[in-house]
Amino acid sequence: MNKNSLVKERIVYAGNKNSVADINILFTTDKRYLTYCGVCLFSVAQMNPEINVTFHIFTDEYSKLFPASFFTEHPNISVVIYLLNNDVFNGLQVYDFYPKSIYYRVVASTILHDEVSQLLYLDCDIVCNGSIKLLLSLDMSGYTIAAVQDKGMNKEYLASLGLDREKKYFNSGVMIINTKAWMARGVTEQFFIKIKDKKNTFPDQDCLNIILDDEVLFLEQQYNFIPKNKSTQKKPIFIHYAGQTKPWSISIEETGYNKNYIDMYRRSPWKDVPLEPPKKAFESFHYAKKLLRKKQPVLASWWLTVSTYQFISKKLRSKTV
Repeated sequence: MNKNSLVKERIVYAGNKNSVADINILFTTDKRYLTYCGVCLFSVAQMNPEINVTFHIFTDEYSKLFPASFFTEHPNISVVIYLLNNDVFNGLQVYDFYPKSIYYRVVASTILHDEVSQLLYLDCDIVCNGSIKLLLSLDMSGYTIAAVQDKGMNKEYLASLGLDREKKYFNSGVMIINTKAWMARGVTEQFFIKIKDKKNTFPDQDCLNIILDDEVLFLEQQYNFIPKNKSTQKKPIFIHYAGQTKPWSISIEETGYNKNYIDMYRRSPWKDVPLEPPKKAFESFHYAKKLLRKKQPVLASWWLTVSTYQFISKKLRSKTV
């Protein structure tokens, strides 16, 4: 596996062609999440106007994402789009909520190690809520990645992976990748072997935790704050909406940390992209309740009916499996 077999096309957008990146940030996505990738990118730019950032976006399909004015308004930002060859990922564990794009970050070092020594990876369901300046001087010597402990993982789950029950399991939604160490360690090659061992609950994340055991520099919780875990008293730098209804659903309550996302979305170039309708029974139910509070009983009744249908359909499908 090499760069030429992975990348079909490269598209470059540069705000200031003469600027040198202070930090390189990676997003991996398919076409469904390009808008939310844009919102996360925008949040980093808004919260860090003094930092020169090159964003690398790995995707399988691409149509115009950025408005013409974006790079004149953000001269510190450059973006490189990489259209990847999806055939490389055939046969890997894929589900509706774990598409092939979850594996793109595994090959990031293969593609970028010649030009980028450290790469900050961010999931698309993240919003930046503060300065990332401290990450610029992070010493990665002796570590393959830096990441945040996922405090939502219990000891029994660690044991099921063959990990020490007392080990820290990291959430792979925010990672700083030492690309040289990744390549030297042969992480990508090991990953493509390990992922075929068994069906994992969190396919890529589980395998990376097994492979990178003892090679992780753990960061403070504020760099990957998952609201449902309530894991930090400090102001979150990255708010990660993992394990919950995504903040781009119309069913969410626009309060708490959801409000941080909605506020940034409404300031972004993608504010006119409609929020998504509920996809699951419990989301439709919550949206019905939300509509009732807004005194829209007819619409609320409709979504309650949809919720019931989704619930029954899921039950029937589960019986036929």
